[in-house]
Amino acid sequence: MDALFGQNSLDDTAEPARTPDDSDVSEGENLTNKEINNTPAPISHGGRQTGPKGVLADHAFHEQISKERKAAFIKSYNERVLSKAITTTTFREDQETNKQEEALLQALENVSSDEDEQEVIRRYREQRIKEIKNYEYYKSRPKFGFLKEISADQYVSAIDNEAANVSVVLHLYENSIVECIRLNECLAHLARKYACVKFLRILARELEFDPAGLPAILVYKNGKLIANLVKITDEFDESDFDSNVVEQILIRKEAFTTSDISPDLSSTKNNLEDRISTNDSLKYKDNDDDNEDSD
Repeated sequence: MDALFGQNSLDDTAEPARTPDDSDVSEGENLTNKEINNTPAPISHGGRQTGPKGVLADHAFHEQISKERKAAFIKSYNERVLSKAITTTTFREDQETNKQEEALLQALENVSSDEDEQEVIRRYREQRIKEIKNYEYYKSRPKFGFLKEISADQYVSAIDNEAANVSVVLHLYENSIVECIRLNECLAHLARKYACVKFLRILARELEFDPAGLPAILVYKNGKLIANLVKITDEFDESDFDSNVVEQILIRKEAFTTSDISPDLSSTKNNLEDRISTNDSLKYKDNDDDNEDSD
């Protein structure tokens, strides 16, 4: 009996009884619930995807990266040059200068003598000095850039309270007249181009203006009327009615000049100056007895 009891005791000591919590994995493979929960999730990346939606998403991803890199480069460039000088140029201005320098080099390649080369360089230098002066003058002036609707109550102050070097172009119109609607479109376009000119419009009935004289344009500068274009459509043939024709008429009446054009439109400015000096194609009617001369 004692021998049997001793044998059972040895068996109990050699192999403890299993519990429900025991597992069949080895000690090295055993993971606790806490360890499992703390396992990091797979890291997503912007790599190429499959399927139509995946291709579109991949394309959008790379476009966004490209835009961000370009924006960061331009920002870094501007910050770098601005930190080195009191007055300097931005990325876009440098690009424009590079284009002009390339044009100069192209012109120099086509010259036939040293004298011609010096003439090209002289013209380029004069052009650059003129552009710099115009830009500095442009920066110091008020900016508008759109066609603004005003009421009769605002009429006097909108003209009299403006700076002496600002032209005010006022369109008297009625929505029931087709030519007025068309002229509004032309003036809205010119307002964006000539940002230093104040473009306004007002319903003619608010000023008790006779609709027979519409569309009409009044131009003021330093509080004085400098152009009175009643029934402006009599100034040109109907087939020529566009913003270019209206622009030429207003320049002829000294409503504005090329110095009022934004420097961002320098190529447009140069083309316009060429047109002003050589253009004889506009079919103005022979009624150049300006109404403002009688005022």
